[in-house]
Amino acid sequence: MRGPKWAALAAIAIFSLSCLSPAWAEPTPATDTQAGAISQAIAYVLGQMQDGHLESAFGAESTTADAVVALAATSDTSANDAVGAMADYLQDRALDYATSAEASLKLALVAEVIHADIRDFGGVDLLGGVQDGIGEDGAFGAAPTPYSAGLALIALHRAGAAGEPLASWLLEQQGEDGGWSYAPGSASDPDNTALATLALLSQLDEPAQAAALRGLAWLRAGQEADGHWEGYSPVNSTAVALLALNQSHEDQAAAAKAAGWLAGAQLPDGGFPNTLGDPESELNATLQALLALTGENYLTAEQKTAATQSPDACPGVWVVVDPGDLGGEPQTGCATEYDTGYAALASAGFAVELTGQGMLCRVNGLPDACVTAANAYWNYWHARPTGSGYSDWEYALEGGGSYQPSAGSVEGWRFGDGSSSLALTPAEAVAAFDSSAAPSPNSGPGNGNLGWTVAVGAIVVAGAAVLVVALRRRGGRV
Repeated sequence: MRGPKWAALAAIAIFSLSCLSPAWAEPTPATDTQAGAISQAIAYVLGQMQDGHLESAFGAESTTADAVVALAATSDTSANDAVGAMADYLQDRALDYATSAEASLKLALVAEVIHADIRDFGGVDLLGGVQDGIGEDGAFGAAPTPYSAGLALIALHRAGAAGEPLASWLLEQQGEDGGWSYAPGSASDPDNTALATLALLSQLDEPAQAAALRGLAWLRAGQEADGHWEGYSPVNSTAVALLALNQSHEDQAAAAKAAGWLAGAQLPDGGFPNTLGDPESELNATLQALLALTGENYLTAEQKTAATQSPDACPGVWVVVDPGDLGGEPQTGCATEYDTGYAALASAGFAVELTGQGMLCRVNGLPDACVTAANAYWNYWHARPTGSGYSDWEYALEGGGSYQPSAGSVEGWRFGDGSSSLALTPAEAVAAFDSSAAPSPNSGPGNGNLGWTVAVGAIVVAGAAVLVVALRRRGGRV
């Protein structure tokens, strides 16, 4: 899998790192009000379930797919059985349902969220179905919209597949005001703008990131004083807008206001109305609101799963360190503490050293000096457990200081310019694990092998600002 290309960054001027914010931020925790709203919404959704599925005017399969994504994003283990039953229902019906690009896309997102095989979900190659739905001009599906193209680009990104035609089409559809609409010539709306923005945040090139910034600006400008967005369904539109804000480093105030409004729109039965003032809950509006309130989105939502390997092999997450350009063999460890990517790296027994700005600069004393450059840094990768083992390496969307790995996943770190993933596949790295030769697990700060050393320099080396900008692009957070 290819990583970002950095040649265009060489001309960027040098700035003091002390004047720049970190490339990532800790996720904003749910307030007590939001946590209560999430619990009530889960109960409402589970109460609507019958025989492993949900019914609505949009169809059982489509609604059930939305429910799997929303419930999995909550990380609430009480919903695991229901998520499993719904996933089984969808797999049983995949052959009959996934006969269009749009239906394949729905199930592809489900497969990615629950770590199922996107190429063999109920006997259907969902990735192929999504790719077949991309037209020569980059538009997606029978009735192209930025909303559906954004979802398709997200699905391809999560699968590690190329999505340039979709991204190019989205760039062409952006309005002069920075937003997107259902049809050319129509006024920009929050739903299409949010999904197009969220999808482009996953892309690493300058045009995509610039377009995403304009999309975020449009969303901020359109937010009402109380936190919501006007639309056909204000609850749906606000929830979808919040999905994009959840992925943005700089928009947490707007996200908090939107989440507060959503929580206040909840009805006594735990559901959410389709239109303001409606006394009855509507299932699809509830599913959109639930996903948004979790703080996750279609790029990041995933079901927390047990380790693919037996608990005796690694009860937490696997961590692989590949010296890459520095020379040497990759080494695999097991982390039992993994609140963040850095915590997992340290827990697996690797000495971790950070710069004064919180950037990883050395692992086990490599490289010789604690410096970073655009073409020489520890780049971060993930692999998800699947039904047949593990996904391919996926470039990290979030920095190691805030990303929380899932049990059973594989974390990868490689030193280089980011253009190549680790030498070993995730499966090879796990298979090569030798407990007798593995690093000694660390238990936290204070353990002698844990190097949470902060290297502070009086002079910022050339290219430091380039790295910060690059990390912002790489992380998909702006």
